[in-house]
Amino acid sequence: MYMKRISLDLVMTNDTVLVGHKSNDLKYFNQTIKINEQNYSALKELQIGKYWLQIDPYGVFHSAKYQLKSYAEYLQEIYEFQQKVESSRLNTIDELLAICMRYLIPMNMNLVLNTNSVIDYSAQLLQSLSNFGLTSVDRAHLYKLKTDSFEIYEEINCQYPFIRFVLPIKAFEEDWDEKLRCNKQFVKQTPKTVYGFLNQFYQMERIKKLWKQKQQSVKLQIQNVNSPEGICIAKQLSADWVTTNLQKDNINVQCDKVGTLGLIYIAFGCLLVINISIFAVKIKQMRSYK
Repeated sequence: MYMKRISLDLVMTNDTVLVGHKSNDLKYFNQTIKINEQNYSALKELQIGKYWLQIDPYGVFHSAKYQLKSYAEYLQEIYEFQQKVESSRLNTIDELLAICMRYLIPMNMNLVLNTNSVIDYSAQLLQSLSNFGLTSVDRAHLYKLKTDSFEIYEEINCQYPFIRFVLPIKAFEEDWDEKLRCNKQFVKQTPKTVYGFLNQFYQMERIKKLWKQKQQSVKLQIQNVNSPEGICIAKQLSADWVTTNLQKDNINVQCDKVGTLGLIYIAFGCLLVINISIFAVKIKQMRSYK
């Protein structure tokens, strides 16, 4: 199974947002979203660049598009991008990032594509997104997204027009998500800024539920969803890598809760300290009697 949902994009006009969904049969439907006080600030940020792109921990790409010369041009450009992706056999995340960056990153972001160092440029991309102000949302406002294998997101009341862009990754079949999320080498190569997105786009309980459903060996715990701290990534990551890459951004790393054995050790230690203290007091009293 691979994801057949191809793309969701938006086109902005002066006071509305047109949302188009491109399905497998290449038919479109449009939905108009009126700009109001609640979503104006988010929409305004999109005008800084022609596109924005966000990579989430599930390997799903999010893009937004605005103010094209014509809707026909919009459809043609998306179609060409889709054809390019479908004609390529993407065997690594580097190849996937490379093709997305070649087609989706505008030159005004001051990024030059170099397929030999895609990870470095994707880090620059994420930094650019941060500069756009698109990562400052405290909680997720995501549309419902379904794939052939499982449902990634639960439906949330949306106040911001964040639109999914799901690529048909034919190289990643049933275990596409496992390759992206549970491959140690991929996780180690992923720009650390990606993990900063988790706190701002996902709620802790939703992530816990999704990871539990998939029974992944990787543990992820978010202790505070409303701040850029509290991310916990364990099991697949070495302690050295976690310390080096996450604590640089002042991210609090606490990868495992204290287990039963740990609690026993703590209790034993406390009793030992208490007994030593009592023994010391008794010795002091005996000396005072002399």
